[in-house]
Amino acid sequence: MRAFSMIIRKNLALILIVVLALFIRIYKINEFPPALNWDEVSHGYNAYSILITGKDEWGVKLPVIFEGVTLESGLKIDVLVEKCVIAELKSVESMNPVFEAQLMTYLRLSKVRLGFLINFNVPHLKDGIKRIVV
Repeated sequence: MRAFSMIIRKNLALILIVVLALFIRIYKINEFPPALNWDEVSHGYNAYSILITGKDEWGVKLPVIFEGVTLESGLKIDVLVEKCVIAELKSVESMNPVFEAQLMTYLRLSKVRLGFLINFNVPHLKDGIKRIVV
């Protein structure tokens, strides 16, 4: 009995965390969220991609070379597939021409010829895909 109380006392924080997590998980379990958060999906894809290929190609930074000097810019490609296709992912009410210009810039700087601008905020995904070739 004394050993059991020592174990509980040592692991009290862990036990409380597990109980709290269980409560949070079960609380309102019959209610579904309106949609997955895009960040959750992207992190899941990134983890799966790293597991399968061993390469992280999510959020690839794109350097800018100006007059022979390489500048580490804030440009990040959403998805670069086998250094052949760039996918720029959005979830917006309406597509803005700036998004197409952004993808064109990524294509030109990376010397990749094919890109897809994908909007996930449409009833049918096929309506949210725009193919751009440079």
